[in-house]
Amino acid sequence: MGFHAESLGFANNQAFYDFLSSGEAAQLEVFGRFLLKNKLLDLLRKKQWATFARKYNGPAYQTNKYDLKLEKAYIKYKSL
Repeated sequence: MGFHAESLGFANNQAFYDFLSSGEAAQLEVFGRFLLKNKLLDLLRKKQWATFARKYNGPAYQTNKYDLKLEKAYIKYKSL
């Protein structure tokens, strides 16, 4: 997803790649930036799985049931 590099605060695709390659913490950081930049965090907080999945995965999200998978994972892990 290199086309997001600059909007997420990186000088270029190489800097984006290098940061992501540094480990899981960096990948989580970038995911968080992406959620904030694209105003998706509130959808997760409100448990609006279908709207989040459509905006994150695109209009074909239903094909892979991303909304249902998100909800199932939330229910499974919410008590941790």
